[in-house]
Amino acid sequence: MKHCRLSFLLTSLCAIPFVAAAHDVREPIHVRQNAAPVPVTVRNTSELRGALRQAKPGMEILVAPGVYEGGVYVENVRGEPKRPIVLRAADPKNLPVFKNGDTGMHLPGAAYVHISDLAFEGQRAACLMVDDAGRRDGSARGIEVRRLHMREMPEPGNHDALKYAGEGMTVGMNQSD
Repeated sequence: MKHCRLSFLLTSLCAIPFVAAAHDVREPIHVRQNAAPVPVTVRNTSELRGALRQAKPGMEILVAPGVYEGGVYVENVRGEPKRPIVLRAADPKNLPVFKNGDTGMHLPGAAYVHISDLAFEGQRAACLMVDDAGRRDGSARGIEVRRLHMREMPEPGNHDALKYAGEGMTVGMNQSD
């Protein structure tokens, strides 16, 4: 398994197509302990925002295939080290696509959230942004991203495919990357 540990702000990735992927794209992300017995499936942007706002450690949120509005913003989505919140596609072969908006998804103050199998398209500033909500206290931590597809960002400038400011981010990459 090959992982990059990042603890700095990732910037200017828009110039190249970016796919964050696990070492084996067939390997699903699983909640490690005391998971919610039934995953929550969301089918639109409003349901997704609601599920993220109500998410508890160990919860798994499955995003159904379809197009979702960019600009999903939810503060303090917080799992625990051994009970992360998992946000992933319900069907990894038919990815949900977050289209347009300044950001596809912004999760300020997030901790121990594992995100996989989502696509982002046409964002003006960042596809996925996770930060410490301006607190500079390391509150953003334990974020893991896998198999994210980020494409069709605007022309060059200060645009980010993946923007992270916090501690302990893991970006899974294919062995061939």
